[in-house]
Amino acid sequence: MNTKHWSSTLGTELDWVEEEYLSLNLGDKRLDQRLKKIVSVMTKRGGTSLPDIFGNWSDTKGAYRFFSNPKVCYDKIIFPHRQSTKKRIQKQETVLVLSDTTEVYYRKRDHVEGLGPMNSEYNQGLLLHPSIAFTPDGIPLGILDLKMWSRTELGSNQTQDGRKHP
Repeated sequence: MNTKHWSSTLGTELDWVEEEYLSLNLGDKRLDQRLKKIVSVMTKRGGTSLPDIFGNWSDTKGAYRFFSNPKVCYDKIIFPHRQSTKKRIQKQETVLVLSDTTEVYYRKRDHVEGLGPMNSEYNQGLLLHPSIAFTPDGIPLGILDLKMWSRTELGSNQTQDGRKHP
């Protein structure tokens, strides 16, 4: 398998972000620019919390304000990425689309809107189900679809196939 990192095929992070979000329209050019800055930084340092990614309070606070803005929604952020992903797919002879459901847990302090119960009364969270396109060499082409939801109540004492938990 080719272990070449995906970013090596895309140029600099800023070039990639500008190209990826060419059709971005959050209804305010300042928001568009803020998203591009956030994505650029996350491309370099992703996979951890916002304070760790940004390293200073002013940029972290700016990211939190951005995500709290009512004009900012998932559909508007992911749409340009999906369009770019589809363009990359068209250039490939073979594409693999992989899907999996991931549970994202948050320790329960106070009830957080949008999160639901997970495996116990002490955990809340949400479920993510992405469909990600890859080349046969394992280079990610992008996210084609992403479903997010939370449970409304903690499940019963039965498994998915109807058997009772001990």
